[in-house]
Amino acid sequence: MRRGPAGTTGASPPIEPDCGLESQLFTKPDNLLTLIALGAVLLAAPAAQMTRAEDAPAPAPNASPASSVDLTALNVNWAVDGVITGATLAMWVLPEFFKNSLVPAEARWYGPPGIDVSARTALVWSNPAPAALTSDILVAAVPLGLGLWDFLEAEAAGGFRTAAEDLLVITEAMTVAGALTTVVRYTSARIRPFAYYGQGTGVPEDRLSFWSGHTTTAFSAAASAGYVAQVRGYASWPWVYAVGFTAAGAVSYFRVAGDKHWMTDVVVGAVVGTGVGFLVPWLHRSTPGLGLRLVPQLQGLAVAGRF
Repeated sequence: MRRGPAGTTGASPPIEPDCGLESQLFTKPDNLLTLIALGAVLLAAPAAQMTRAEDAPAPAPNASPASSVDLTALNVNWAVDGVITGATLAMWVLPEFFKNSLVPAEARWYGPPGIDVSARTALVWSNPAPAALTSDILVAAVPLGLGLWDFLEAEAAGGFRTAAEDLLVITEAMTVAGALTTVVRYTSARIRPFAYYGQGTGVPEDRLSFWSGHTTTAFSAAASAGYVAQVRGYASWPWVYAVGFTAAGAVSYFRVAGDKHWMTDVVVGAVVGTGVGFLVPWLHRSTPGLGLRLVPQLQGLAVAGRF
């Protein structure tokens, strides 16, 4: 109510709506993967208000909360990394077809140390076949599961190319670790525990115990997938480490319980797999530093960089 010119009172006229500045609000997405992708796209957009409706060509949204995903964290060269991955994959797989000529007829490393004997006595199953089968299943499930996990998160954050780059780096780490494993296994020719205790059949596989290829594969997959997820800034990277290393540890256990490997085989395999799994993605880091890179050579691989 207000007083009029003649002292009378009357109803106030309706207040006209203010057609001035407006703000367009964005609610936080429920889906965490959508938030990561949206934050990456809008990270560079300045916070701005809309101009008057009659003057503005289009409303400009406020900036979304900054995402922690770094799509430039890894520097991948498809030609170089493809050659390295293909070459080390061949070194890893092809010798399997030539075991009869490559594996020595007699074991070069025969007697186990006491720690291996004690671990076998404590861990090997009375019927080791189910444990060995479980290790075979897990060694395929670990890299496939972690690779799928990374692919889905990377694709949501940066699209198909980012996901493909992640998978190439993870695969490269696994093939490098696998190639190293093949060289050492065929060179050391260590007798497997089941063959040492009289259950071998005399085939070359009886003399390929050190170090454990299953364990190396599982740990290289866990380490590389976790490190790639961490440097990219994916929200689930702690879970990649936790699930990956837990599953890799299970592979190690079942290799011993299945009487396929000595304890020292799986321990060394875990160390090598973890080391290579961290090293290969680290060499792909795009942050300033030594700029170290794996470079294919006629004699093998070399590490190049700026010192």
